[in-house]
Amino acid sequence: MAKRITLIFLAAAMLASLCGCANILEGDTLSDTPHIDTSVPTGQTEDVVEVSSYEELRALIMQMVREHSGTAVFGMNAFDDGDVAANVERICKSVAMDSAFGEYCVYYINSEVSQIVSHYEAKVTVNYRHSKSQIDSVVTTYSQRYLRSSLLDTLENRSDYIVFLTNMNMVTEDYITNTVRELYIDNPLTIVAPPQASVNTFSGSGEGDRVLEVALDYVYTESLLKSMSYSLDKAVDQIVDTVAEDSDALMLLSLCEKLIGQVDFDIDSAADPDLTEQDIAATAFGALVNRSATSEGFALAYKALCDKLGLDCRVVTGRYNNLPHYWNIVYIDGDFYHVDPAMSDITGIENSFLRSDADIISNYWWDTQDYPACSGPLNYSIITHTEPEEGQNGEQPGEVSGQPGEAPGGEVPGGEPQNGDAD
Repeated sequence: MAKRITLIFLAAAMLASLCGCANILEGDTLSDTPHIDTSVPTGQTEDVVEVSSYEELRALIMQMVREHSGTAVFGMNAFDDGDVAANVERICKSVAMDSAFGEYCVYYINSEVSQIVSHYEAKVTVNYRHSKSQIDSVVTTYSQRYLRSSLLDTLENRSDYIVFLTNMNMVTEDYITNTVRELYIDNPLTIVAPPQASVNTFSGSGEGDRVLEVALDYVYTESLLKSMSYSLDKAVDQIVDTVAEDSDALMLLSLCEKLIGQVDFDIDSAADPDLTEQDIAATAFGALVNRSATSEGFALAYKALCDKLGLDCRVVTGRYNNLPHYWNIVYIDGDFYHVDPAMSDITGIENSFLRSDADIISNYWWDTQDYPACSGPLNYSIITHTEPEEGQNGEQPGEVSGQPGEAPGGEVPGGEPQNGDAD
C-alpha cells in the first residue's frame, strides 16, 4: 500500500512538470533567478571608469569637480603604492584642500574602496560648497587687463557676484576692492552707484593659483539702480544737447557753467562725519538728478558730462585745506588742467577752472604719481577774453562759506597739512 502511494505522488509530480512545460509553450511567464557571469568582477557596472594610475585618478576627480558631478565609480588594479584605500582618500583630500579651485568648490569628498580579487573599485562622492552655475562662471585670468574688464562688465550689469581664478600675486583682496572703486570713479555714466566689495580668498596649499570670490553689496535694488541709470542718462543728455561750442576748451567751460548752474553744494552732507561714497549726494546721480551734491558728486557729474561728449576728463581724489576733496583734471590740445566744479559753485568759476599745479598747490594736495602734471598755458581769462579781477592771484581762498579750512565734500579732517607733493 505504501509503495502504491509513493508511485501515485511520483506520477503527480511528473504530470505537474509536464503541465508547466505546456504553459510555457503557450506563452505564460515564469520568474527565474538570472544567471551570474562569474567572469566579470562582482559589483562592476557600465558606469565604472577604469584608471591606470593615481595621477589619472586625481585628474578625473578634479574633472568631476569642474563638472559639478556628485558621484563616480573608478576601477583600478593594485598599484605598487601601498594601501589603495588610503591612497584614494589622500587623493580626495588633495583635490578638496590643496587646490585653490577645489577648496572653493568643495566642502568635502568621500571615498569607499572595495576589493574584488586583485581589482579595486573606488566610489567617490563630492559635496559642494557652491552651485554648478557659480562654478561654471568662474573667470580664469592671468592678465590684469582681462580681470579689470571682467569686473567692469559685472559692475555695469549691476551683478553682485564674480569669482576669479588667477596666479597673479598682485591680485589681493585690497587690489580687488581698490579696482572696484577705481572703475566706479572712471565710469560714472555706466555705474550709477558704487557697491561695497568684499573678497573671500581660497589659496589651497598656497602654491600656484588662487580663487578670489567677490561679493558686491549695493545700497539699492537692481530694479532701482536700473531706473536711476535711466534718469542719469536722461539728465546728462539734457545738458550736453545744449552745448554747441566749437572747441574743447569752450565745451569744457560750458559744461562746468551748466553744472554749477543746476546743482547746489550739499553743505549738510559734506559736514556729515559718517558720509560714505554710497551716499546719494556723493554720486553723479545726486548732482544731476537730485540737483544736490558734495565735491565727489560734482566731480563725478562733470566727468559723466565730459564722457558723453568724448572729452578727456579724470576725477582726482585728494585733499583741500587738509580735508578729503574731489575735483577733475581735463586735457586740451596736449596739456592738462585742473577743474574744480564744487569750488566753482562756491567761490566762482574764474577761480577754479583751468588751473595749473602751481596755481593750486598751496591749498590742494593730491598724489602726483597718480595723475598727469598740469602746466598748460590756458586759463579762464584767456578763453573768455576777460581780465582777472584786481587782487586775484590764482590761489584758492582758504575759507569756504564762512567756515575756515572746510572743503566741500570734506568728510573727516585728518593728517598733517600737505603742500601739493606726493607722500
